[in-house]
Amino acid sequence: MKSNLGIKIDYDSHSVYIDGISIDLTPKEFELLYYFVENEGKILSREQILNRVWGYEYLGSPRTVDTHIYRLRIKLGNKADYINAVWGLGYKFEIKK
Repeated sequence: MKSNLGIKIDYDSHSVYIDGISIDLTPKEFELLYYFVENEGKILSREQILNRVWGYEYLGSPRTVDTHIYRLRIKLGNKADYINAVWGLGYKFEIKK
């Protein structure tokens, strides 16, 4: 189980808790959040995210990443600002203390 200031992720059960409250994520949203938490503080390009979360065979639009991040931020509530766009580069997950 990974835990970062109010976000707890249990990979085995695909469970996520925000401030102790369970939230429902789609499988892709879960993988996306897990990947961000694994790489906290690092800028991840859309291509890196697509390769890791969707796999190399994904042939759709790279903007699907933006859509999933938008939905994930809504579900994260007051923790949404942990995911930041880095103009021209991608996204970064950073805990605000």
